[in-house]
Order: sequence, then structure tokens, then C-alpha cells
Amino acid sequence: MAADQKFPDDLIIRTGEELERERHGRVTPTAIQIRMGGGNRQRIEKVWTAHVGARPSSSMPADGKHIGVPDSDAAMLIEEFASQSMAAARRLMEEAFRAGFDKAERAVRDDRERAQAKQHIAALEMQELEAALRHQEAATEEAQRSSERHAQEAADAKAAFRDLQADMAVLREQIRSLTEAVAEQRLQRDTAEARAATAISRLESAQEKIMDLRESAAVTEAALAETERRAQSLDARCNVLDETLTEARSARMELEAELASTRARNSALEGQLRSAEERQQACEQCRADLAEETARLFKDGTASAARAATFEERCEGLSHELARLRSELDRERERRIRLEAAQPGPVEPHQD
Repeated sequence: MAADQKFPDDLIIRTGEELERERHGRVTPTAIQIRMGGGNRQRIEKVWTAHVGARPSSSMPADGKHIGVPDSDAAMLIEEFASQSMAAARRLMEEAFRAGFDKAERAVRDDRERAQAKQHIAALEMQELEAALRHQEAATEEAQRSSERHAQEAADAKAAFRDLQADMAVLREQIRSLTEAVAEQRLQRDTAEARAATAISRLESAQEKIMDLRESAAVTEAALAETERRAQSLDARCNVLDETLTEARSARMELEAELASTRARNSALEGQLRSAEERQQACEQCRADLAEETARLFKDGTASAARAATFEERCEGLSHELARLRSELDRERERRIRLEAAQPGPVEPHQD
């Protein structure tokens, strides 16, 4: 029923008509089965033959050939190959079913033979007991006819007879149990046959899913190939990143060394700048004192122009030195800022 729902009659007819338009000639049931991706070949042939027979004669191919006549060796080879494949698969299923059925049948036959053997043994024992009972009955009758002196023997014989009857009842119960066991074995054999028929039906359904599984396997193989290609690309990128990480670590070490050197020079320049500022302050104070002294000397009319000029030159030299030190310190500060900005952050080790 599942196969009929998956491959209805109208799908078979549409597929056959498409192949007929493509080939402009014969369409085989095997070609329809391959195009649909599954289906029962006998059912496809039945539906397609009925459809072709129901069409008017004008729908025949233009070349005048009947749909059922082969038009190329390729189609015949494809059909023959598909038939051989289906026959091989059916033969394998039959052999598997036959092996399972033979095994179950052998087990049932062995159980039946054992039960029959037990039943035969029980029948022999019953016959022996019946013979012994008949013999005992005869002895009892003979003892009764003989005399009263054999009365005790007759009583013993009756007791033995009762025991034999009890044994016979036990044997009858055993025979009944064996009969029930044989019936149960027959029921198990019937169940095994039903299960085998169900297995055959499932195998036929599995044939219809083979094409879908093959397509899924092809898609899976393509996805695996793409995954392997991406993995190789990622490995190459990881190698490049590792090399870049090594270079970045080396550059960072060089920048840290240069930054330490720059900081040391900055510290020295700042010391020199403080010293120059102190000297400038002293120079400014001397200049103020000089101006005051010059004013006083000019006022008195005894000023020395040469001494004032010399002192003024020394103050100017100190001012130029201070300006130079400040300019060099500014350049070093700018360089340190650039190095600190260019220094990369903490580099984490690469993890796969």
C-alpha cells in the first residue's frame, strides 16, 4: 500500500509520456522505474500497457513502431541489466528466506521426532504394563480358583493391580502432555511461516527505498568532500596566523625595547630640562640684578659696557640651550607617544 501511494498510476503515466516525448519511440517499464526512482516493475508494466492500449491509434510514434518494440540496443541493455539485478536480489532474498525457513522447519521436525519418540516409548511401556496386568489378572483368577490358601496372594495381586492402574493413569497424563507439546510445536511452525511471509513483504518494500538511499549517500559523500576541503583551508589559515603571531611577538619585543630606551632618554632629558630651567631662573635673576646694577652704574656714570655685554651674552646662551632642550624633549615625548600607540595589545596564543 505504501508503494502504491508513493508511485500512483498517474505518476507512472506522466513519467512514461515524458520519456516517450524525449525518445520519440519505445518506453520500457524499467526506464519508467529508473526515472521515478523506484516502484514495482510488474505493476508499472501493467499500468503503462493498459494506458498505451487505451490510447487511439493516432498517438502511436511517427515512425510507425509500436511502443512495445525495442528501438535501440542501449535500452535493451539497460532493461536486461535491471532485470538481472532484480532477479539476483530476488534470488538472494529467496535463499535467505529458504535458509531461515529450513532452520525453523528442522527445529520443528526435531522437536516432533523427539515427541514421537517419547510417545512411542510411553506406548511400549503401556503395552508392557497392560501385558503385566493381563498376566496378573490371570494369576489372580487362578489364585481365586485354587483355594483359600492363596487368599493372601490374591490380595497382594489386587494391590499390585491397583498400583498398575495408578501407573497407567500417570502414563496417560504424560501422553496427553506430549500431545499438547506437539500441538504447540505445530503452532510455532505456523507462526514462523507467517513471520517469514512478513519478512518477504518487508524485503520487497526495502527494494523501493534503495534508490533513495543511494541518492542520499551521494549527497552525503559530496558534503564530506566539501567539509574536508574547508578543513584543509582552515589548516592553511591557522599556519598563516601562527606565523603572523610569531612576527607580532617579535615586533612587540622590539617595540618594548625601543620604548624602554625612549623612556630612559626622556628621563635624562627631563633632568637636563630641570637643570636648564634652574639655570634659566638663575640667569633671569642675574639679568634682573644686572639691570638694576646697570641702572645704578649709569646713574652714577661709572657703568662698564663690556661687562654688561658679556653677562647679557651668557644669559642669551642659556636661553638658547633651554629652548633646544625643550624642543628635544618634546620630540622624544612625541616619539614615545607614537611607540606606545603602535605597541600591539596582549597577544593570545592561537587555539585550534
